[in-house]
Amino acid sequence: MKQQIILFTFLSIISSSYGQLKCDSFYFRKAIEFQGNNKFDKALELYNKQIKVCPDFSEAYINRAVCYFNLDKIDKGKESFNAAILHSKDKPTTLSQIAGFYFTGKFYDTAFDIYKSILTIDSTYSEAYFKMGRCKWLKRLQELKSSHQDYDYTTDKVFVSFLKDEILGYYKKAIYFDSVQNFAKYKSRNEMEVFRDMNTNYEYYYFRAVVKQNFNDFKGALQDYESSLVIHVTISTYYWAAYTAKKVGENEKACEYIQRWAHTMSILRDEQYNPIQKVEIADKFCKELNIKK
Repeated sequence: MKQQIILFTFLSIISSSYGQLKCDSFYFRKAIEFQGNNKFDKALELYNKQIKVCPDFSEAYINRAVCYFNLDKIDKGKESFNAAILHSKDKPTTLSQIAGFYFTGKFYDTAFDIYKSILTIDSTYSEAYFKMGRCKWLKRLQELKSSHQDYDYTTDKVFVSFLKDEILGYYKKAIYFDSVQNFAKYKSRNEMEVFRDMNTNYEYYYFRAVVKQNFNDFKGALQDYESSLVIHVTISTYYWAAYTAKKVGENEKACEYIQRWAHTMSILRDEQYNPIQKVEIADKFCKELNIKK
């Protein structure tokens, strides 16, 4: 199970990480540089030195595990993950980081079990519920694609009989606990703050909308896309909000959302269409709905 996954995210939390606030993280920072350049053996040496200096440096154990996986030393990688949990001062966060490794590698069953274990420690951990739903959804898609057959979500017996409701149940819990924790924050921000605030859980609503949309619940999907936009604006959410609004006959709203999609540009320049093409698509969309922009 060779996974070319580099956990760069840990670089941004050195100063505030719970396990090593009083530790010199010199070796850790240098190890990340080597790891980022695929020099896993050199990175391992430095992570080991960091762990000797600071035995509770849980991120060092996690990144060391990733290096082992990249070197096909699977057992050592698992041992290092277990050591990270053992030494962690915040086990839900550490477990979530480890589960994220497996999730990114598309090992959804393993990731699901780890996310589920978080709830035995903290039953209000919203991300665990959300990612459990994502694991179940993506695992089933993985199975359907591997069958090399055309498939329709609405006729898939597994989805229809139980899995769709199970997934929506996980999302419902994730949204509930996130709302309990962040409702006041979300309601207090202005439009620009909503756009800029990256530290949100807008994806809880967005991916629940995706499930509803795929099962033709366009009204429910539109509500979730709109809730997602209240928490954080993304270009793709504008597009799908326009699509689902059109499906339920809310043409004015559909035109408004497609125009917002057209006039919001990605900083990363990673969109399928250039700005001129987007405007043309949006104008045509509104014209077909007999809406004057």
